[in-house]
Amino acid sequence: RSSTAVARTPFGSILFLICGDLFDSGLVERARKLDPDWLIVPLARSFDDGSTSQRRWDMKEKRAYFGQARRCGARTLLVNNLD
Repeated sequence: RSSTAVARTPFGSILFLICGDLFDSGLVERARKLDPDWLIVPLARSFDDGSTSQRRWDMKEKRAYFGQARRCGARTLLVNNLD
């Protein structure tokens, strides 16, 4: 099981979740309870066929990730290193 902790920085408290962590209800609940100022979510999201289409991301996946991030209750930076 993954663990979570908040880092205290001059920019506020920061919590990192990695990609699929956003879809782990236990981690999302823990993130909400930790109440960070910032949530940073690095990901390398592509589709099952290996494509990284921005249009496909915008139409199919983005809402799901944004919805999960919203459940954490913090300002969120989603960072995809693909495309």
